[in-house]
Amino acid sequence: VPTRNISLRLLLLFFKKPFIVEVIKPMQSITMTKQTSLIRKVKNFMMDHAMIQTESHILVALSGGADSVCLLCLLKKLEQEMGITLSALHVHHGIRGTEADSDAAFCQELCARLKIPCQVVYVDVPAVAEAQKMSLEEAARMVRYQALEEQRQNILGEWNQRRDEQGMPGGKKENAHVRIAVAHHREDQAET
Repeated sequence: VPTRNISLRLLLLFFKKPFIVEVIKPMQSITMTKQTSLIRKVKNFMMDHAMIQTESHILVALSGGADSVCLLCLLKKLEQEMGITLSALHVHHGIRGTEADSDAAFCQELCARLKIPCQVVYVDVPAVAEAQKMSLEEAARMVRYQALEEQRQNILGEWNQRRDEQGMPGGKKENAHVRIAVAHHREDQAET
């Protein structure tokens, strides 16, 4: 896994259900005992709050920052055990030039190494902000959540199509369980 510093407090948001865990060192240097404890805490919290069920699909908002990279890695560790599938979405906001290009490339490389499907969406956020008469930050948040919801709907459509093609019962949209996961650290203002 490409190295990025993951010293932070994480706030995992699954449909406005927060959970804060401490990550003391970069992920690669956390002892196996601490990794296992952290993974167990995340799993228990997700199960206790019925955030997912078997065969759930989790779409991870992947910025390339430490928060979302840690979230993705934690969920990858739980993928088989919990019977979930993962994919990631990176939104390139068209704001930071080559730095943003590097973030997008990093996200694609990370997902390729983890064998997680990744989609990169390019949006001209400055144009959206100007047209909507809002700040860059507001516009970026708006397009990010629109892109996540559009991708969630695409995943539901693909799921329904597979179920129909295979003649499996329960192929209705209501039976699909697709969740969006975003990560924040303690100093972030939670997006609700």
